[in-house]
Amino acid sequence: MPQGTPYAGVASLFRSALQRGEAPRVFEDGGQRRDFVDVRDVASANLAASSWTGAVADETVRAFNIGSGVVHTIGELAEGLSAAVRGPKPVVNGQYRLGDVRHITADSARARRELGWVPAHDFDSAVSDFARAPLRAPAGQELIDVPALDAAIHAAGLKEVTVLDILEESTSLFSSYLNEAKLLGGD
Repeated sequence: MPQGTPYAGVASLFRSALQRGEAPRVFEDGGQRRDFVDVRDVASANLAASSWTGAVADETVRAFNIGSGVVHTIGELAEGLSAAVRGPKPVVNGQYRLGDVRHITADSARARRELGWVPAHDFDSAVSDFARAPLRAPAGQELIDVPALDAAIHAAGLKEVTVLDILEESTSLFSSYLNEAKLLGGD
């Protein structure tokens, strides 16, 4: 999980609060809708996109939205994380932050259709897994062997992909997924 960055997102903020023994602070009424997607599904989508990129003409460019396809609220996320670690219940404070968008969802129909990708992790199990996953290693102590990953991508004959960008913002769950996929020599 990215620590201390503006990209941490609400799930990371809630989790960090719970780890400190504090209740997650939910802005507005908690009814803001999002399409939360498990990082392992994001990794799977990127692998599918990498394979797709290797199979199409060089000049082919396509954007794919990646989402679970199921909308949940910020309040549901806070409640799920609290319940998973038996932490304090979320506090809905009614405040708002300038620039926050009320509802954000993704239509991943193109990814499903063209990549054959579908998410494998439902909201409840993904939230529970995230709540219990180890925190990201400090800088310089990464869990993923980036040169080995780069070599595996090239050995597979794939074109350059954004996997390294994903690694920068991923949790250790991504490392576990890649090990399971045997890209890093996992069993």
